[in-house]
Amino acid sequence: MRRLTVSLLALAVLTAPAFAQGRRQAPHQPTAAELQKKKDAAEIERRYKATIKATPAAASKNNDPWALVRGIDGKSGQK
Repeated sequence: MRRLTVSLLALAVLTAPAFAQGRRQAPHQPTAAELQKKKDAAEIERRYKATIKATPAAASKNNDPWALVRGIDGKSGQK
């Protein structure tokens, strides 16, 4: 009986790594909620790009918030 138990235990230990790899599963099919989430994300991205295109070029110009402190000519500003 002891011999049978030891052999079954050895068989279980040797076959465990093979079962750890598992079976190959079919590719995941997206659910309706996932598809809706992707559509919503695409819509948000489309709206974002449209907003960026509609922004006037002057708004994207580099503004200097410290211009009054530094002064226009680069020397010290208001004292």
